[in-house]
Amino acid sequence: MIKRIIITILSLMALCSYDRVFSETSQEDSAFDNIISGDSKRVAKGLDFISANRPANFIPKLREILSAKDKKGLHKAAKEALGKYPASLTLDAWISILNDTPSFLVKKDAIAFLAGQGSREIVPPLMEQIKSPFHTLRNAAILSLKKFRDDRVYAYILNLAASEDPVYKVYSLEAIYHLYDSRLYNFLIDQLKDDNKSIRYYALLCLEKNEFAKSINHIHRLALNDKSTEVRVKAIEILGSGKAGNPLPVFLQCVADEQRDIRFATVRAIQKKKYSTTSNLLSNQLFRETEEDIKVLLMDTLIDFKDGGGYKGLSNVLLKDSNPALRTQAAYSIGAIKNLQGLPYLISALKDGDPRVKAEVCGSLRYFKENRVLQSLMEVIHDDTDLYVRTAALYSLKTIKMRNSLLPLFNAFTEEKDGIFRELLRLTVAEMITQFI
Repeated sequence: MIKRIIITILSLMALCSYDRVFSETSQEDSAFDNIISGDSKRVAKGLDFISANRPANFIPKLREILSAKDKKGLHKAAKEALGKYPASLTLDAWISILNDTPSFLVKKDAIAFLAGQGSREIVPPLMEQIKSPFHTLRNAAILSLKKFRDDRVYAYILNLAASEDPVYKVYSLEAIYHLYDSRLYNFLIDQLKDDNKSIRYYALLCLEKNEFAKSINHIHRLALNDKSTEVRVKAIEILGSGKAGNPLPVFLQCVADEQRDIRFATVRAIQKKKYSTTSNLLSNQLFRETEEDIKVLLMDTLIDFKDGGGYKGLSNVLLKDSNPALRTQAAYSIGAIKNLQGLPYLISALKDGDPRVKAEVCGSLRYFKENRVLQSLMEVIHDDTDLYVRTAALYSLKTIKMRNSLLPLFNAFTEEKDGIFRELLRLTVAEMITQFI
């Protein structure tokens, strides 16, 4: 009898335990089903369940979802679900996901998670992303590796650089750009001799960022002699932006280079470095330059330097160039420099056949308070037929404010037939009378 009672009690206990386990299993199954349901309310319930219970058996299931290429619709909920666990519990899962998932976005999230961890376990999987075909992933992994300064990373980079595939060599240099160590200096110098221009280009970028002063002579050599115009341009740009060394001798050789892009980059670098002693050189280059955009840049640079450089170039453009827009720019430039040496060229340019050029010449003459300027502008007012040009001449006379211009302007007012210009003359004369009488 006692034995039967004991058996009954044990059976009841087993049944209760089974019901409890079954109930817990049922709840977990329901919670996981909610997470992958696609319904926002159900997903929220599933996430709440994880927050409260943190079931360990969910982690491999979530990892599998994020590693599969045919379950993109579930990725968002799976990532949120993993985020409900302490990072220490999901580290291995995220490493596995980074290695296995074909999804760019999931890899990006995996790198972002791993970047926040201090464990050196993440170094090897992040290193592998240095050769990812996606720049965003490579860059994110490289920046994450910066805080470790792990020698395994440098060994990996150098192995990548030894690859026969030039793409991997470029990727290795991208990594060195951010993870530079002084032990890599000689390696970078060797890369400047590589046959592939992209390798030389990226090695140059690495040296600019990390060892500019130390490698200045190598950069000079690239600017002068590299067989790639692209590499030479970058070297010139770097010299124009850097604060070490004296790149002027390089610029003096490159300003008349046969390659258009080299000339353009050199003039920009001279302008940026404010080498005003090159004004005569720039003027001579302007005289023989054939590219219009470089002519404009040369003229802008001469304006910045407030020096016409002897005006050989500016006068040639102003009086002989076939493009009226460039002649207009030259007229403006001579006025902006405000040196009397340029005045004769402006007066000669008043004979230009394009009214836009003549108007700009008239506008530039306002910077010269000279009797010959007064005479020339009055001739425009009397003889020219274009209202725009005549108005520009009148404005300059008004700006110059020479007392002896009052009577000629009054006489012009009395003889003027055009109603609009006559009124402009009247207003100018009235203003001058107020000023001088």
